Amino acid sequence: MNARNVANAKSVSLQLSCIDATTTETELPSLSKSKKPSRPKISPGPHRPEEFGITHDSIWGVYVNDGCVTGSEPLEWLTVAAHAHVLDDEWAGWICITGDVVTAKGNPTHLLLHEVAHCIRDSRGHDAKWRRILVDLGASREAAKYERRRPLSPMKEILP
Repeated sequence: MNARNVANAKSVSLQLSCIDATTTETELPSLSKSKKPSRPKISPGPHRPEEFGITHDSIWGVYVNDGCVTGSEPLEWLTVAAHAHVLDDEWAGWICITGDVVTAKGNPTHLLLHEVAHCIRDSRGHDAKWRRILVDLGASREAAKYERRRPLSPMKEILP
């Protein structure tokens, strides 16, 4: 048995160590690496932010559906996957989202964290403070999408 086979055998034994003696053959977990874990199903409607691992005081709730916690269904839902109620809105602290809320591992998606950052910042903009909050929440790739780029200098300034 070569080193690769030994490593594979150890991997299989580690994966199977979680199976108790009463597990039947049909209940055995798939050892195939090709099957991706599926995202947990989230029921439509209002949810407490703690259900998604969000514990910040400025977040009051997460509304999951094809609409808004206010009951209105604005035309912007045709192009926008989520929004945060901020500032002087009576629903401030609520996040409405139509896209995925959690990843296959059960973590908040970057879309949800994007809206959490708006609630924490209490702003609709994508400024440096908002991006910093997003990075601190663990969504640096999402923050990078909104990084301000300096315009390129004209060529005449580069050439002698």
